Amino acid sequence: MSFLNPVNEPVLRFSSTDAGAPQINYNARTAGDVKSVLKACLVTGYGSTASAGWTAVNEAGNVIEFSSTSTEMLDYRLGVDDTSTSSTTWYYQYKNTRTNPKNNTISKEYTYSNRAHSGNRWDLIVSDKGFYFIETLYNNVINQLMSRLTFMGQIKSALVDILSENMSFWSVGLSSTNNVPARFYAKGTSAEFYQKIGGNATGFSFTSVNKGLFNEEKLPADNVAVDLVGELYVGMEGGVMGSYAGLLISTFRNRDDMYGTKTTHFNGRPVLYFCNGISWATTDNTFRFLVGVMIYLDYWEY
Repeated sequence: MSFLNPVNEPVLRFSSTDAGAPQINYNARTAGDVKSVLKACLVTGYGSTASAGWTAVNEAGNVIEFSSTSTEMLDYRLGVDDTSTSSTTWYYQYKNTRTNPKNNTISKEYTYSNRAHSGNRWDLIVSDKGFYFIETLYNNVINQLMSRLTFMGQIKSALVDILSENMSFWSVGLSSTNNVPARFYAKGTSAEFYQKIGGNATGFSFTSVNKGLFNEEKLPADNVAVDLVGELYVGMEGGVMGSYAGLLISTFRNRDDMYGTKTTHFNGRPVLYFCNGISWATTDNTFRFLVGVMIYLDYWEY
């Protein structure tokens, strides 16, 4: 499970548009709404949709931990404390010791959004080693659907010996909580995310082959020479420590090509595409911080 010996892992996609899927009322958030979605997708299934085959452990009210059957995940349990109506706290257990990742309390409130819009939705894409949770809401500033992306799980490592933990957590995009990362490639404390690999848990940053197109971490509007797509890497002091399985970052020649959430194809493989964006009061800054994201739907390489 590394750059030197990659392994393909199948993935499953779940969506609020599926028949019988649990719903999140973004206009009236409740305690346990995120927990219910995760449990249905990972453990119990819903309607005619089977679960991802994970197990629920240490469940008490709206607190729950999830255990995967993957041999690389036997020492881990991924947990959420969803007892609040205004936020969800994410954490994990490694060898029965709890870790609270940095910026792990994620707001359920969305500023500058139409929380009752018919296009609002959630999607979850999961492998045996982690998952991406996508929440999409209609943004009132630019009148387009924009998404928040939350990830928890293992990464594809560039290390020969991982040395104990390999675990990452971050949530990027729509939020009204200032200390939660607002965007990819941002500087300062607002951009801090959690990564534990090679015995380290500090000094990491996002990087990609198309990061250089971002001027001061902002996407240039309608002036990119070509469309570019690249993997998202874990960087540290100019080096690459790993990459996020199945995830691609996109830049576009035309801004209008960025919007929406859709199932499409890239390099002959199925992907879920969505526009990752931030909550900002002005049209200009909202536009400039948009990032296109694609996640493969058939398998991820670890």
